Amino acid sequence: MRVLLPTLLCCACIDDDPANGLVEIVLHASSIEIDSRQTIEFSVLGSYEDGTEADITADTALSSNDENILRLGLVDPYQGHGIGEGLAKVGAVIGDLQTDPIEIAVFIAAPQVGDLVINEVLADDGDADANEDGSTEDEADEYIELVNIGFYTVDLGGVVVRDSNYSEIGPRHTFESPTPLLPGQAIVVFGGGSVDTLSVEGTTFVVASNDDTGLSHGLSLNNTGEYISLVNEDAAVLVNLAYGDEDATGENEAIDDASLNRNLDIFGPDYRDHRLVEGATTAYSPGTRANGDPFPDLDEWFSQLLPD
Repeated sequence: MRVLLPTLLCCACIDDDPANGLVEIVLHASSIEIDSRQTIEFSVLGSYEDGTEADITADTALSSNDENILRLGLVDPYQGHGIGEGLAKVGAVIGDLQTDPIEIAVFIAAPQVGDLVINEVLADDGDADANEDGSTEDEADEYIELVNIGFYTVDLGGVVVRDSNYSEIGPRHTFESPTPLLPGQAIVVFGGGSVDTLSVEGTTFVVASNDDTGLSHGLSLNNTGEYISLVNEDAAVLVNLAYGDEDATGENEAIDDASLNRNLDIFGPDYRDHRLVEGATTAYSPGTRANGDPFPDLDEWFSQLLPD
């Protein structure tokens, strides 16, 4: 005969809510001053009614009062990433408790080799009005499009654009200070005219600024062959591009009536006539990818660089 005995269940009533019994939380930061190439590590210490303390960082929510200066969670939820110059306040909250905010100062770092790519160059625009100012002046509608391909916001202030005629006519453009460029974002330098009507999310448009006197030379991009370089204040070449007669390898041809565009945009291994780049429907695309799409915002950019 089989006897069924009652089963006794022993339940240990353990409170797993880290907010229960908390009397104080304190936010700690690995630094209160960083440049845009650095990150800040945040941690939260909780004090309980029974006198114990515990690291409750993973159970708290952090926030920045200005994500245009300090962005949280781009790489790790408890890291701060410097985006723009200025002061930002970071705080933490759990349950009904919140910390006093910590003020973080962010400074923008200078660009280094590998931060930038020349994505597109329009040297021979034909009769196009590339800067959309109502005039089709050859030198004014020439442009160079740069993209920040790194993890860090950089300040282009003081960086100069040189070409093959540097020894004769000097720099073609000097970026004013500050000129911040966020990761994944673009800046387009036109030879002249006005860029007031141009507006693309994630792109800055400027007009070449140099010491030309009398007849302005703008960017002075040669149609048949050119060597373009960006040089920092220490005379180090940050990025360069040669095409046509100036390209001894013969890899980049001089293009008529269209731009020379990286194929594919940003990370493509080579350059091609813009009209032949996959998805392109126009001869040039200042401030956008070849297919007309905007350059990526921060979240898209970091999701591409740091896939799950």
